[in-house]
Amino acid sequence: MNTEKIISIVSSAGEQWERPIEIENTNLPTFDTNVFPKWLGDYIDAVAEETQTPKDVAAMASIALLSTIISGNFEVQLTNNWTEPLNTYTVMALDPANRKSAVFNLFLNPINDYIKKQSKTLLPIIAEETAKRTASRKRLNVLQEQFSKTEGGKEDISLLNEIEKLAKETDDQLNPIIKVPRFYTNDVTPEQLAQLL
Repeated sequence: MNTEKIISIVSSAGEQWERPIEIENTNLPTFDTNVFPKWLGDYIDAVAEETQTPKDVAAMASIALLSTIISGNFEVQLTNNWTEPLNTYTVMALDPANRKSAVFNLFLNPINDYIKKQSKTLLPIIAEETAKRTASRKRLNVLQEQFSKTEGGKEDISLLNEIEKLAKETDDQLNPIIKVPRFYTNDVTPEQLAQLL
């Protein structure tokens, strides 16, 4: 569908939209950081100044960061039946060596601090759960071997019940092991990204 048709369809519905900006147009408006609270707008301006990058880069990084922090905690209710989560997907389409990483690093510090704190708390719990699960799997293998040599008596039913219980306890899909949270990734292939998600 071409642009003219889109405009005429929208116009016939009673709304008048401005003509869309052509994709090839490189003369875009400057990002207005006044749309943010003062503390955030000031930080975005400072990051842009320090890294010598357009304000748009720092603004998009801040939106991505804030989205990461509040994702899953809040949503916008547009109508009685329509809600939207507050997560966003941002892309910085700049050529290499345009200091995208420098900008992102200045915004990732709070997330990295949170991950470090969570790691200190969760790693001992994860190690304990992993050790328990490993021991349970070994016990499950022994019981399955033992059950394969039985003839189906009363004791065998009790053994089978224990096997079923251990199988459920050690199933990673039924009982996933806690993981240290991960909120972002660097260069990644589409296949790796699917696994991370």
